[in-house]
Amino acid sequence: MNLDIGSRSYRFQVVPGPLRNREGKRCATLCDHAKGEILVSDAVPWQVRSEITALAVSEAWRHQAFNSAAPVIPFVGGVK
Repeated sequence: MNLDIGSRSYRFQVVPGPLRNREGKRCATLCDHAKGEILVSDAVPWQVRSEITALAVSEAWRHQAFNSAAPVIPFVGGVK
């Protein structure tokens, strides 16, 4: 699934097994700005996956808002 966040499109994917950050530490999610990917480990219990995903999306938004030369585009979506 692709998520449009700010001026970029991020590929969102639930991946098998644990993830590791640059330092080799296990983590639940990775937000790779350079590759435009948000990955969530399927090792994360399904009960909290949406919360973990929301944190990764907010990290992508923060990066786009404060580290990008592109103008900030407000999120408008199917939020109810």
